[in-house]
Amino acid sequence: ALTAETGNLVAGLSKIGVSSDASTKAIDIFTKSLKQTPRTALKSTKSLVKIAESLDISVGAAFQNFNALMPELAQFGASAIDVFGGLQAQARATGIEVGKLSKMAMSLDTFQGAAKAAQGLNAVLGGTFISVTDLTHAKPHEKINLIRQAFERAGMTFETAHRRVKQLVATQLGVDVGTATRMFGSKEDYDSVTEGLDTTAASTEEMVAKMENQMTSAELMKKSLSSLAGGMTKMVKIGRTT
Repeated sequence: ALTAETGNLVAGLSKIGVSSDASTKAIDIFTKSLKQTPRTALKSTKSLVKIAESLDISVGAAFQNFNALMPELAQFGASAIDVFGGLQAQARATGIEVGKLSKMAMSLDTFQGAAKAAQGLNAVLGGTFISVTDLTHAKPHEKINLIRQAFERAGMTFETAHRRVKQLVATQLGVDVGTATRMFGSKEDYDSVTEGLDTTAASTEEMVAKMENQMTSAELMKKSLSSLAGGMTKMVKIGRTT
């Protein structure tokens, strides 16, 4: 039954833009890299569908991004879905490729990397506005928010900061000023995106609805005819017994 359910899920995902290679790779990641049971892996796979839907991005892109980020996400274990969702929301809000955001955030995931960034940021802001410990232990998408909040505590935003400050901060993070401006842009834009983020598993009804929305006219007609045929068969059986 589980094998049949997995096959149906892979086939269904192909209807909404996820290649069989991408879906089976994601399932393999959940079972082999994250050590989930087959049943839990199917639920996690449906969570990727929900993330894509809640952030208004293509399901195919969500699966591709998740698979590509797996070398970094594996360390978060059971939290990998939530971490991915947070990064994907940041990407949606800023317009920056999720892989680029992940690379920047993970550069701050060691004490050495976080200390260098925090000390440099505090120096240009003129005070202790960000903690090395907090920056080190925060999840990837939370690190970006911590830096944004440091600017707020200093009474400014990245956008209103002096150009020299922008240059120094961008250099500390290993990105250009344009990318940093997007990254630490409007808090309202980010909040509006993340408020809708949903990392729960899509229900069977939701999966069916999404697949039906992608069905061609010919497929819909075939489905209708199949239903009609089933109804006619029942009518014939009833007629024969009366």
